[in-house]
Amino acid sequence: MNKQQLAAKIWATADTLRSKIEAYEYKDYILGLMFYMFLSQKEESFLFEQGWDESTLSEFDQDEDTVEMVRQSLGYCINYQDLFSSWLRAMQTSQNAALAPFSVDSVSKAISAFSRSVHPVHKAIFDNIFDSLSNGLSKLGETTGAQTKSLKGIINIIKDIPLNEEQGYDVLGFVYEYLISHFAAGAGKKAGEFYTPHEVSELMAKIVAYHLKNRSEVKIYDPTSGSGSLLITMGKSLEQYKIDRDNIRYFAQELKSNTYNLTRMNLVMRDIAPGNIEVRNADTLESDWPFVETKQEGKVTGMEPVRVDAVVSNPPYSQVWDDTNKINDPRFAGFGVAPKSKADFAFLLHDLYHLDTDGIMTIVLPHGVLFRGGEEGKIRETLVKHNHIDAIIGLPANIFFGTGIPTIIMVLKRKRAERDILMVDASLSFVKEGNKNRLRAQDIQKVVDVVINRSDVPKFSRAVALEEIERNGYNLNLTRYVSSAPESEHWDLAGLTLGQLPVSELQQLHGLQFFPELQHRLFTAVDSGSEDHAEEPSATYLALTDELKTPRNSYDLAAFLKQQFVQANEVQAHKASYLEHVATFLEYFRAQLSSKSLQESIGDIKLQQQLPELKQALFTQMVHSNDGQPLFIVEPYDAYQRLYDCVQVISGDLEILQSEGIAALNQVDDLTESQNKNGTLTTKVIGQDGRVLPLSLIKQHCCQEQMAMIAQTEQRIAEIDAEAQSLLESLSEDDKEQYFMGEVLSEEGDAWAKSGLTKVLKNKDFKSELKKLPALNQVLTTASKLFQEQNQLSKGLKGASAELEKQAQKVLQSMSTSEALTLLESKWFSPLQAQLEALFDHEIDRAAQELAELVVKYQVTPSAIEQEITKSNRALSEMLSELTGDSAAMKGINELKQLLQL
Repeated sequence: MNKQQLAAKIWATADTLRSKIEAYEYKDYILGLMFYMFLSQKEESFLFEQGWDESTLSEFDQDEDTVEMVRQSLGYCINYQDLFSSWLRAMQTSQNAALAPFSVDSVSKAISAFSRSVHPVHKAIFDNIFDSLSNGLSKLGETTGAQTKSLKGIINIIKDIPLNEEQGYDVLGFVYEYLISHFAAGAGKKAGEFYTPHEVSELMAKIVAYHLKNRSEVKIYDPTSGSGSLLITMGKSLEQYKIDRDNIRYFAQELKSNTYNLTRMNLVMRDIAPGNIEVRNADTLESDWPFVETKQEGKVTGMEPVRVDAVVSNPPYSQVWDDTNKINDPRFAGFGVAPKSKADFAFLLHDLYHLDTDGIMTIVLPHGVLFRGGEEGKIRETLVKHNHIDAIIGLPANIFFGTGIPTIIMVLKRKRAERDILMVDASLSFVKEGNKNRLRAQDIQKVVDVVINRSDVPKFSRAVALEEIERNGYNLNLTRYVSSAPESEHWDLAGLTLGQLPVSELQQLHGLQFFPELQHRLFTAVDSGSEDHAEEPSATYLALTDELKTPRNSYDLAAFLKQQFVQANEVQAHKASYLEHVATFLEYFRAQLSSKSLQESIGDIKLQQQLPELKQALFTQMVHSNDGQPLFIVEPYDAYQRLYDCVQVISGDLEILQSEGIAALNQVDDLTESQNKNGTLTTKVIGQDGRVLPLSLIKQHCCQEQMAMIAQTEQRIAEIDAEAQSLLESLSEDDKEQYFMGEVLSEEGDAWAKSGLTKVLKNKDFKSELKKLPALNQVLTTASKLFQEQNQLSKGLKGASAELEKQAQKVLQSMSTSEALTLLESKWFSPLQAQLEALFDHEIDRAAQELAELVVKYQVTPSAIEQEITKSNRALSEMLSELTGDSAAMKGINELKQLLQL
């Protein structure tokens, strides 16, 4: 399986196994043991490189020179009996002369021995790194036996993670990050202490990496590192610009010890050289860091701050801090000291202080820093006057764990040429998942493109001159400058009175600018006739054609307008051109994926690295080259999201094929689910599917006859339910009430019919009465035959479906490589093509709906309403005139007629 599937399986198993242990605590066990497994495997690989093998490995720790060489090379040395592989052997072998039985004591003793083995040079990286794991072992059970059982369960979960060379380390790092994110989701407010959502990290990293893309060496720093996810994402983004990973130095500082351990584990587990990692467990605001000692004639004469190329941080929001004597702190000199109740600007100024002259920083902050007064207002003013703020990005609310408040990313530089600040409102750029909001790939890419190009996009971004900000009293609140929020409802009085559409409102609708001929066919241009407003754009109106004057609700009108769109030659030509451009891009995509035959090149494809080029190729087909405006009604970033999703699918398949070989195309795997029975983890097979090629694809392409027969059977089963409903409806209401005894009469649909008739059929008391009730007897007899047929069909369907499943498996397992590769390409490209084509139809639907709502808004004039009221009153009066009664009644009727003013 690929790393995404593996991570999901490990999480599901771990979540089942942890039982009543809080996710926030359980992460320390599984992540700690994963890291220990990584260190063990790294040591074994090193020893094998030095000439040791499986037969002699058990003796290496008896040689002092070897132990010292390991310590100096790796920074630690794990004894043979404490290696993760030794634990596995001890767990699998009941009697092993070389190894003691595995128990919770095995882990405790191993951690103690590891701490003693750490080399002084690498003490900052490894010292006490397993404290969270060691201190929490007692919570795994009330007895040592229960604790041992829990540990075995965790070890069995993680033992299958590959650790072979670069790809294995990438998988391990991915699984580690995946688990951290899922533990964060279940940790509530505590999650904010250790995790920044990957999407936010990626957005920050992409902006920073672009700025540093031409550097040969880079230093990056996170002063509130949490789990280290920001730094890791930053490093991966830099590597995409071909910056050698050995030339990237990481600086991280974290206050909380257990979270500090996560940072160290995460960095080391990415196989970053220990010499490139500088970490510190301390309070960033109370103790400035990083710094270097200045020496003269071998003596330390002082400290100088380390200046880095990039700072990325997500500090705690509006935290209380100790501002005592901070006025003399060089980090805040010239700016001021943040108030005691809110440390946001203290963190920002610390980051800026450690930024090199040509560096860049991104920091996540609450919205309040943009407009709060007092000392914060003075600091903000100074930052603007010194031209340090490059961009402000408003993020959606509720995207962080532990808080739902809206936040911003502020981008700052020490030196920059622009005399403006780019304001970006991405607050509506998200998709809702569960109770959280999440940035999509298209949202991230759009913001990155806007920031890099400093683009002005209506209702999204604007470069605001510093002079304008000065006129606003250095208030940086985004809504003063740009807002993506929908405008409040506007009603044009002349349009309402005349039943005409204001052109100004029509121009704001989605997509209509692409179809001027259609607009001319649906509307007639008129002038308001008002001299006062003749020069204003809003003075021009459009009269509705007779087709649009017919009163309809917005739903029916949208259906009518969609038909007008679809039938218009202009729209058809627009769609044909769009599909041509899609086809051109897909041809390019296929060529990039495989310049030779897919089988020959599959091991060389690195699709994730090609994503920027693929995005550029897509946009070449989707936007004007001169101004970047869309060529078609389809939003280019919507198309990019489909491309991104496709790339993830292809990358997952390539990962399997590159690690397991082309034979994986023919493999069928059991689908399992984990169950926790009294602390013992068991797995249950719930089905089968292809490892790379899904069985549903095999059925679709290779088992069409069987699929058609099954579809026909399913259709007949559905028809029987409909026929049962019709039978029930043929009875009178009295019969239904009397003979169904009120049962299920409140239900509706086919299920109601079947349930009601079935209950009657099973009621023995009715059999003697049926001869007296021929109508009911006929209904029940017919229904009985129908249900017998349906039961037989359902049994046959179950057998046919099982047989189809077996046949699909056989077809897949016996399929030639050439056939399998052809299906693989279909799996990759057919959905992408269908999704890109469907985007056009979706946008046409949207345009028709928006236009329908506007037409309905102005369709009925006040005079028309008045005429309708008069007509209704006249009709009512005529009906009243036909009524007769005594004098009192007639008096009331006459009074009512007078009220109607007729």
